[in-house]
Amino acid sequence: MNRRDFLKRTTLFPLCVAAGGAGLGSVASALGQQIPVPGFQAAAPMQIGLNAYSFSKELNNVVKGRGPGLTLFELLDYCADPSHRFDAVDITAYYFPNYSATEATVPPDSFVDELRKRASDLGLPISGTGVGNSFTGVPFDREGKNGGGWSTDEGGDRAKIEKDIDRIKAWIEVAARLGAPVLRVFTGLEPSYLMKEHIAPDDPAKEEKALKLQAWRTESFKRMVEDIGVVADYGRQFGVIIGIQNHGDFLKTAAETIELLAAVNSRWTGCIVDTGYFLTPDPYEDIEKVMPYGVNFQIKEYARVSPSEYMAPEFRPIQLNRLMEIVRRSDYRGYLPIETLSAGKTERYDPYKDIPPFLKRVRAAVRETA
Repeated sequence: MNRRDFLKRTTLFPLCVAAGGAGLGSVASALGQQIPVPGFQAAAPMQIGLNAYSFSKELNNVVKGRGPGLTLFELLDYCADPSHRFDAVDITAYYFPNYSATEATVPPDSFVDELRKRASDLGLPISGTGVGNSFTGVPFDREGKNGGGWSTDEGGDRAKIEKDIDRIKAWIEVAARLGAPVLRVFTGLEPSYLMKEHIAPDDPAKEEKALKLQAWRTESFKRMVEDIGVVADYGRQFGVIIGIQNHGDFLKTAAETIELLAAVNSRWTGCIVDTGYFLTPDPYEDIEKVMPYGVNFQIKEYARVSPSEYMAPEFRPIQLNRLMEIVRRSDYRGYLPIETLSAGKTERYDPYKDIPPFLKRVRAAVRETA
């Protein structure tokens, strides 16, 4: 039996066990789509995990040879520390050996097996993993890093997108071997010079740019639906759900997220609910709307609030009790990973200092909304 056949026959096991023996279920939406019901469940309701990105600098220092930091095995030890023990861990692919932002390279099987074994020994479920990609092909330039003006790159480079699809497929197999039921992917950015938050409300070309952006989105949407369908079908073969994260890019609202999932129409896709990246006047309304599609979470310390689509979003502290009430009203039964970041803070970010108090606040909100 070759490696791929072995994975196909064995990796559905952790998915089914975590779901109490049940496979993926579904319920009909108002749009007629088969909404994915999470195919895995936490050991108990409202279980809190940690997303590895919280230690991005420390993990990158090790994997890229920059100096002292944190290994993935040490991350597992941190999550299992009795003083703050997490219920699960979400291990981003960026911090594995051989990860590439452009090529379909993967870590050695022996490394993945040892990491899974260590997590199992520590009693830490691996709630998911994720890659960086762009189905639009637009390079990351959210902050105008290219200099004098916003980037005019409109993406669409088919060769580049196909390479990302190949990378996603390769990491689907890694996720299966790791026992992670969900692989997170991104849609990709819009062209920076057409993003509404980058356009002044009194720009005389505002309407012209809006029409151009809509035409660009229409064409990109068609291709994206086909491409996500391809990786979702590949995920189905390995028992891995493709989680599409709202990230303030092509997906800024619940309506955009649901429209995309409805068009893909696969029980093997769902939403990674990013609490910090619905760019609307009331992001909690958007969170509630996507909950039937939720397959994993990123609970952040700050929500971005956009009073107007032509304004840069404002950082506001997350309303944890309101968030937990939304989760409790839903049918979501997966894990709730937190992700702490420097974004929105005035003081230097230190995960060792910032994670424990945020975890306490999250758990307090869970208790107070029970």
